[in-house]
Amino acid sequence: MTYEEIKQQIVRKSVARRRIGWFDFSMDSYDMRMCAARAYRIQQRIAGQRISLREALWG
Repeated sequence: MTYEEIKQQIVRKSVARRRIGWFDFSMDSYDMRMCAARAYRIQQRIAGQRISLREALWG
């Protein structure tokens, strides 16, 4: 991997983390509930199958 490729990976990961953080800390209770349910499903899918976080989130 080149330096540029590594840098892009880091940027992409930090953007994803921010996006996830926004869901996690949303103050709307409906969003919080949906987020908790979604997070649980994601956790289950990752535990059950070797899939990436990106696939779990958007797949």
